[in-house]
Amino acid sequence: MKFKIKLLTAFSIGLLFTSCNDTFDYGEDNRVSYDYIFSDYGGTGDYVNTCMSHIPALANWRGGNFLAAFTDEGQDGSSSKQASAQWKYYDGQMTSSNNFMGNIYDGMYEGIRNCNIYLTNYNPDIYYKLPELRGIWKGNVLLTRAFYKWLLVKHYGPLPMNNEIYSLDHDYSKDVRPSYANCVESIIADIDSAMLEDDLPWSVNNNDNEGTLTKGFAMALKSQVALYGASNNAIEWSQAATITKDCLTALKSHNYSIYKVATNAYQNAGSLNSYQDMFLIHPALSSNRINTEYIYNPNGTLNLWQKYGLPMNASNGVTSSGFCPSQELVDAYETSDGMPILNQKTPYLDNEHLQPNYNPAALKANGGLYDPESPYQNRDPRLHATIICNGDNFDLTNGNKPVETYVGGNNGFSTNNEQYTNTGYYLRKFSHWGSNKNVNKDGTWPYFRLAEMYLNFAEASFEANSVNSEAKSAIDAVRDRVDMPALPTGLSPEDFRLRLRNERRVEFAFEEERYFDLRRWNIQNEKEGIITGMKITKVNSDLSYERVVVQKRNVTEPKYRVMPIPRNEELRYAKYGISWQNEGWQ
Repeated sequence: MKFKIKLLTAFSIGLLFTSCNDTFDYGEDNRVSYDYIFSDYGGTGDYVNTCMSHIPALANWRGGNFLAAFTDEGQDGSSSKQASAQWKYYDGQMTSSNNFMGNIYDGMYEGIRNCNIYLTNYNPDIYYKLPELRGIWKGNVLLTRAFYKWLLVKHYGPLPMNNEIYSLDHDYSKDVRPSYANCVESIIADIDSAMLEDDLPWSVNNNDNEGTLTKGFAMALKSQVALYGASNNAIEWSQAATITKDCLTALKSHNYSIYKVATNAYQNAGSLNSYQDMFLIHPALSSNRINTEYIYNPNGTLNLWQKYGLPMNASNGVTSSGFCPSQELVDAYETSDGMPILNQKTPYLDNEHLQPNYNPAALKANGGLYDPESPYQNRDPRLHATIICNGDNFDLTNGNKPVETYVGGNNGFSTNNEQYTNTGYYLRKFSHWGSNKNVNKDGTWPYFRLAEMYLNFAEASFEANSVNSEAKSAIDAVRDRVDMPALPTGLSPEDFRLRLRNERRVEFAFEEERYFDLRRWNIQNEKEGIITGMKITKVNSDLSYERVVVQKRNVTEPKYRVMPIPRNEELRYAKYGISWQNEGWQ
């Protein structure tokens, strides 16, 4: 079976330029009726690809920027230019007409309409060369529609969850924005319907069905929808706990597992640990289930080396430092014995984050492992697998040329040159040290992986039942991958919540989780107003560390919890006397 998200054939492209009528004339313009399309095996298959063609690639649709650059995970190097989209966003210049983060609104609704057309018109009784495709295709369209609905809700808040094909004379004056609960109900209904298709596989096991949405995808999506639903008071936490547990159990019973292998089993020799290696496994390997953690990875191999690279590699074609991790993120990584380096409740003693509120038990002076004069030693192994710090080796097969981020170093700190880091750190996650202008070995970025399902359940279980052994065990299972110790027993509910949220922060750094987590926790305004970095100065052989403000951001108003509805859509509804814009973006 060959079923991939691919370029549309001429046959299906023609559908995108038709009117909104239910049928088309089959004439000189090559448009055909839906009856004709869905009476044919090939036409039906092509239309499935049409339905799925709007699934956005992670990062790319955001103007080439990581979503992490728009939250407290870091700062994009190009933000030094006032003409850049990032600088304008940080300055508070975003409007409904100028969404500097990218816009998926129209694409998602077009995709939903395509799915509605398929589900309304497909003919289950036509001849199928491969009978199992009947259920696989229908299941994929249902899951695609659910995914499009969910992406709309995540970015813009509750919106109509259309399951019907609007006619040309549709009365838009009667449209109303539903509740978050209505949206959750509609999305989960699509997921549950897809799960009824017996032929829908649980995983992608070979290259022939790469791109297929699976029952594994359905469970991952349902888990996330339930967690966010409870966070937004759309369902009870107890219901979210049940759903997320059922989803995790189902995935584990169908051979999904945390990726942890022995050093000699790394797919990329030289990887620091299983965590780093997982993100460097290429799709061809993932499709053969070597990476048992990835649930959905449609993005293929990334291409980060050129625009997210190191100045020392300029001769190999690197043009920009790209996204630079923040000091706030670096501070989130515990010491290797599981001790937070900062006070979790009040991590900084000042509003500019220049005075860290150290956890006394973590400090070397008190017998701990953290030394402010050697801040990158003895840390959670995920730190160096995710972020390149001063003194780290970039080429993990050759340790003769460490990265120097101190002022004047080979990759030194700079406030005005976007090729150099503006925070004192560089991105390592997803990037391969062997990539250059002649070869790209960069890794992959999943929409869903099993670690999220563990932490989704942990959070829902905790919020429903307070501190409990199941929630703790789920967190510990994720930490075990890099041999981080289990969370201590006896944590208070407040401390457990802080540790759980911090676990999500470090485990999912740069994976488009943090931005949405801050919003559903309703703490975005507390976290995204300032970004700091580490300016290191070297005198002879001595290094001194100075925390510096990289930028104060004007993005803490309540309206930044959701994106603005596009201006053109706002104006359409204004004609009917309907206010369609999210609060604060009018």
